[in-house]
Amino acid sequence: MNTNTSLPNPVREDGLVLDSIYIADRSDLPSYSHYYPEVTLNLALTEDLLTLIASIDICVRTSPREGTVIARLSSHCAYKFSNELDPSITSSSIASERYGLPLYQRSAQILEQLFQLMLTHISLPISIFPTKIS
Repeated sequence: MNTNTSLPNPVREDGLVLDSIYIADRSDLPSYSHYYPEVTLNLALTEDLLTLIASIDICVRTSPREGTVIARLSSHCAYKFSNELDPSITSSSIASERYGLPLYQRSAQILEQLFQLMLTHISLPISIFPTKIS
């Protein structure tokens, strides 16, 4: 088992998988200049400790915490490793940044592109610390 504090490089990344997408009808979108993303990140290991699965949920609201939900996207990505990982990696802030941030960026870009197709512009932060890590 790898107990080193540095993170090994994955042998393979399975790629982004979209689990669900919700976008409010264009007529329901308020004309706000700011939208507020809430991000939940989950890191989990498979039983064999060889695959790390990063899952993310992005909820975009019209105001922090209590605003109307205008979009929600859930996605995940699996990273395969050649050696077993230490289970503590799932609570590591370094792992959250290394595997969660790229997943957030790709997922946020998809949301922005979908809004563009609806002739609506939203701009999500390039980098965001998850509101919740589970």
